[in-house]
Amino acid sequence: MSYIIIPVFLMIVENIIPLVLILIVTVIMVILTRYGCKLMDNYSKVSNERSKERLKERRERREYAKEREENADKAGKTGSNQYQKKVNLELNTNFWRSKGGQATNAPAADCVYCYDNQHTIMFVCTVQQFEQGKVAVYNKKKRITTVAGCKPPQR
Repeated sequence: MSYIIIPVFLMIVENIIPLVLILIVTVIMVILTRYGCKLMDNYSKVSNERSKERLKERRERREYAKEREENADKAGKTGSNQYQKKVNLELNTNFWRSKGGQATNAPAADCVYCYDNQHTIMFVCTVQQFEQGKVAVYNKKKRITTVAGCKPPQR
């Protein structure tokens, strides 16, 4: 009998203890995983709320800027930086005044032109817009205030 009972008992003890340990570790891992998921859900909700608040603030700023520009236009001034249009160019060229219609999309009125990178004539704005300050022309981040044949722009 001792040849049967003692080996069976040892076999059960050797196999049950690891099974119980595996079960305990599994239960602990499940608990930690659920707790971690709850923490991540809470964090994602907080971050989503923050991002929604940021988007709402940006929209409000844009709407406020539009309202301010519209109010400035109604008061007789133009929008941001007191200009309706800003033309940024990165060209190493001169500007001149000439009759309209010389470049593509150029109106029939007197216009301000320059050469683009392919050395073709490029329409910048009309002389009237330039002289009234409705268009601010920037070339290499420097504002152009003198064009041959034009008055300096009003501010």
